[in-house]
Amino acid sequence: MRLVLRANAVAYLVAGLFLGFSTWDWLYTTLGTHKPNPAPFAQLAGVLFCALAYLLWIAPRESKMSRAVAAAVAFANAATAALLVVWELPDRAVLTTEDRVTMTAGAIVCAAFALVEVVVASRSVAVLLPAD
Repeated sequence: MRLVLRANAVAYLVAGLFLGFSTWDWLYTTLGTHKPNPAPFAQLAGVLFCALAYLLWIAPRESKMSRAVAAAVAFANAATAALLVVWELPDRAVLTTEDRVTMTAGAIVCAAFALVEVVVASRSVAVLLPAD
């Protein structure tokens, strides 16, 4: 459980930093990827990814928190995987082969994290319900 949440935290931190530096042309030119547009929304997403990475990193300290965070992140990862798959549908976006491979890999990783985090969250669903 700890390893999965921490691995997902590192992935979110990397994604957050990548998006956070969206105004740096050098980064995207060096990596040969498209620069996010509009940049402010990409930077905001980067900040949120970094905040979520912190929660994922500290979540294993307490079982209630780890289950709640795992449930929220499982939803986020499943939704991200679904969005990446939808964007790959024909005539949805003009993508290079490299972009399609990157998006497919991202969808697979997000779906895998989502599946494992559902298991972590479902260990005790009653913990996630609000108190009476």
